[in-house]
Amino acid sequence: MKHKNILFLVEGESTEKHFISKAMKTLSGYQPHQIVTTGHEFYQIARELISDHYLDTKDLIIELLGEERTEGIRELYFTDIILVYDFDAQSNQFSESILRKAQKKFSNSTEDGQLFLSYPMFEAYYHIKRLPDYSFLNQTFSYDLGSANYKNIVHIETEYNDPGILLKKNVFGKLIYLNVQKLNHLLQRKDSEMSIDSKDFCRLLDIQLKQYHEDHSVFVINTFILFFWTFSSLQYSSEY
Repeated sequence: MKHKNILFLVEGESTEKHFISKAMKTLSGYQPHQIVTTGHEFYQIARELISDHYLDTKDLIIELLGEERTEGIRELYFTDIILVYDFDAQSNQFSESILRKAQKKFSNSTEDGQLFLSYPMFEAYYHIKRLPDYSFLNQTFSYDLGSANYKNIVHIETEYNDPGILLKKNVFGKLIYLNVQKLNHLLQRKDSEMSIDSKDFCRLLDIQLKQYHEDHSVFVINTFILFFWTFSSLQYSSEY
């Protein structure tokens, strides 16, 4: 993850920004990065981003949010752009078409950007009982329980009352590796498969949409955790 200057575009003002800042520090001590909170749910932003074929992602975000809210990023050069948003199936703007187009367009962090979706939302990263938790591989969330209740459900079901514990270096690697295992499980690949690319996220979206239509649920996974696998030069494993 050397010589990177990364622009993170996120929906939430607190949870996502706090997590990214601590995780980046855990990963390598420090990596240059900027976090911009769009303050909009995914579908509002995505409609604009996928419909404009002239401006690049950074310039379009500046145009949508204004100079003040984008914290002077116009003058900065970024090697990578990372978009971090929720699946938001409960939204009245939910659109399967937008999801597919966005996941396909935002498939390269050095070009338009790489989209990492959380199913059902960002807090999925600590929807585990305790590491290693292999029941997580089949963990789902039913929207019949109410998406507004999801955060409380996570707090009840996890033993990590302080999810910040998961960002300690000796634990974070295990969390990352567990999510790699879950992706392989959902894509029906061998555990030994260590490479992840943008096509995998498109395949995962297909699986999640099928699950949602058939069972009104999704497989719990915050794919942003996988950012730290694909971008890091460090090798994580269950023995980390």
